[in-house]
Amino acid sequence: YEPYSASADFMPLITFLTSHTNLAVVTKLCEISEVAKNASRAFLQILRLKCTNLVPTLLALIDNQVKAIDEYHLFDDSVAGAEFGEQLFGTFLRDSDIVTYMLGGYCQILGKPYLNRIIQPCIQKIRNTLFGNEGGKDNVGRNYSLFEVDPIKLQQKIGSDQKLDDVLEQNVANLHQLCESVLDDIIKNMRHLPASFITVCRSIAYSFDNYFPTQPSHANGHTSHGNIQQIITSGFFFLRFVCPALVNAYQYSSQNIEDQLVVRRVLILVSKVLQNLASGVKFGFKEEHMIELNRFIMKHQNVMSALVSLFTGSDSNPSDAKPAFKLKSPRGTEIAASTYEEAVPSAKILHSLLVQH
Repeated sequence: YEPYSASADFMPLITFLTSHTNLAVVTKLCEISEVAKNASRAFLQILRLKCTNLVPTLLALIDNQVKAIDEYHLFDDSVAGAEFGEQLFGTFLRDSDIVTYMLGGYCQILGKPYLNRIIQPCIQKIRNTLFGNEGGKDNVGRNYSLFEVDPIKLQQKIGSDQKLDDVLEQNVANLHQLCESVLDDIIKNMRHLPASFITVCRSIAYSFDNYFPTQPSHANGHTSHGNIQQIITSGFFFLRFVCPALVNAYQYSSQNIEDQLVVRRVLILVSKVLQNLASGVKFGFKEEHMIELNRFIMKHQNVMSALVSLFTGSDSNPSDAKPAFKLKSPRGTEIAASTYEEAVPSAKILHSLLVQH
């Protein structure tokens, strides 16, 4: 290959790389760890030139990765139930590969308007509770810990005139209320998610169900693998989409977050609760200070059933559970197509990487 000149036509290269039959070229390039991220994000931008290719390409990549998990046996199938599903999910979107980077970039671009509707109100509620009308920075330090539920951390912050148990009880209530508010915003704004996001979720669920179908039992006496679709789809939505955005809220919020570390600590606690809600796992001895939040997890299992029904296109609500409420269908704005001029820098990056490797 010869380097392209400034006036070169990149369309032949773009057409070649975005052809489904040549997908292996970019996939192979992204197996080189030191260039995987740049190559994946550049390929994503090129696919935006013709958005009709974007989602089908993502779906093909997702299916290939799930198939590889099955072929290379990257898990221990002697376990069963929820543990099996969690182990499967632990092998998905963990590596520095094309699927992880492209799906991450896709979610950031596509989901930003939706995430802003969740994160900005959350940050405002935290700030109002922590700082109120008293100015925040000049306030007594204990005012910064109104959501802290770790007794070790809290003991260092409360005033000498306060009883630790009383403060903990109030802080658990504060955190519980905040989690309720965040979950409510997640649900009521679901219609602002683009429909293609649900298409991706359903493809993930289908791929896992195709390669790892739920079995009624194992010959060795183990119970079934459990609802893999629920673990995978809710895990993808919360652990890979909503929770990382919460923890790194400054990337999505237009607000100037003062006392950033204080606010971020609260966001981490909220994220932990949502992650356990998604996986259906209660807090235990490893995080005893969070056990009181198990009430939140148990209370909202019907919410998870409704979300999973939306993500998988099936009725996953158990017969003995509370009736799952209907979620509004996603109708948010899809990713806008890029122009040729916008795609050229990404084409240059991929051409350079192909020449080098």
